[in-house]
Amino acid sequence: MATNPQTLVHVGFMKSGSTSLQDNVFSRHSGIRNIWKPDPGALLRQMINVEDNELDLAAIDDLLASNRSKADQEKKVLVLSNEVLTSTPALWPAAHRIKRFLPDSKIFLCIREQKAIIESYYLYNFRHLAAVFGVPEKYHGLPVSFDEFFQIHFPEGDQQDKQTLRHTRLWLRLRYMKTASLYREIFGPDNVLVLPIEMTRKDPGAFADRLEAFCGIDAAETVKLLGLKKKNIGTNRGEIAYERWRQYLPSSIPLSKIIPFGSRLRTLARSLANREGDQVIEWSDGKLNKIKSLYAAQNAELAEAFDLDLGKYGYMTS
Repeated sequence: MATNPQTLVHVGFMKSGSTSLQDNVFSRHSGIRNIWKPDPGALLRQMINVEDNELDLAAIDDLLASNRSKADQEKKVLVLSNEVLTSTPALWPAAHRIKRFLPDSKIFLCIREQKAIIESYYLYNFRHLAAVFGVPEKYHGLPVSFDEFFQIHFPEGDQQDKQTLRHTRLWLRLRYMKTASLYREIFGPDNVLVLPIEMTRKDPGAFADRLEAFCGIDAAETVKLLGLKKKNIGTNRGEIAYERWRQYLPSSIPLSKIIPFGSRLRTLARSLANREGDQVIEWSDGKLNKIKSLYAAQNAELAEAFDLDLGKYGYMTS
């Protein structure tokens, strides 16, 4: 347990192992008092609400003070974790809200290699782009290709202000040094820690040691909890291939109604789709160059600022 209890605010990023950390570590560790995810509560949600007129300052202050007092008595680290805090346009107001309510807190950002996170967004919940405000009508209800997805979220030239609102685009969220710099400016360099989620699998001891040195969470127990099963497993590539094939048949009619042995056909189709899964996401030289131009310099700056060997985990740094 921590000898000098701290308040740790884990601010994401989305699709960077946040759910696994929340469920496996923050909610189970004996040295942590966890008060946000997986059960955030209405008052804590108000901390990142951009509408000031709905913010109950006194109620939030009372809730945090009560939990801070309990954490001190229990000699535990008070942890609040919510990956939405790094989403645009909530990023800037959320950071300042945390400073308002928890001025002495430590800020933890857990990142993930950009190509991997782009693939995860596409496979898990952003391939159906109708859910993203401002997407053209032709995409509604369709499992779009990776090329189409990339063009929308990483537009070129005069397309940057078209198709979808700028702040909904994925490329803005992956500028990790920009976010780290914002929190360092508000809370001070010594109160911000950045670690790659890849460390939890390849170097769990080093990950746990860095976290303990930063805020006092016992490293030995953290290592054990990091070994638990990953949470929030996304859709595989074969499933996407199947969906794209399935879209050409009437969605309102089960396959078994129009084709004999429909369930067997469905199984066969999924099997064949799995063989084609590797073709669902292809990184052309153009896409790789785009990612490099956007993030390599920032990744290198981040690695230097936080003493990280990001190249070891596949990050572009040059």
